[in-house]
Amino acid sequence: ARMPDQLVLTGQDDDELRRGLASALGKDGPTAIIACSTPLAVAALRGLEDAALTTPRDVAFATFDGFTYPDLFHPQLTTVRQPAFDMGVAAVQLLVERLDQPGASPRTVRLRQSIELRETTEGNRAG
Repeated sequence: ARMPDQLVLTGQDDDELRRGLASALGKDGPTAIIACSTPLAVAALRGLEDAALTTPRDVAFATFDGFTYPDLFHPQLTTVRQPAFDMGVAAVQLLVERLDQPGASPRTVRLRQSIELRETTEGNRAG
């Protein structure tokens, strides 16, 4: 069976996530993993280690809002940084708007994030 182009793993705890990742890391496993939080990044990195795979050689790896001291991790983790302060400001603005106009249509606010390319995606970058 061919692996889907995208696979989303969910779980209630690290062990459950690691088991799900272990089953996905078969012969034709993923070429890249993106963890949406620091705890998920830790579970994914442990899952890769359990499977005797390394990043970036076997699987490219990135995380959101990564570790404060990326130089402590080897290889260094590629990280997508979200604008936390701007997210808070936008949330308060949306709340105030909703309180002023309870019947107004919901709206979406998109904020700019940045990506800090590091070693876990070396050799896997497009272009």
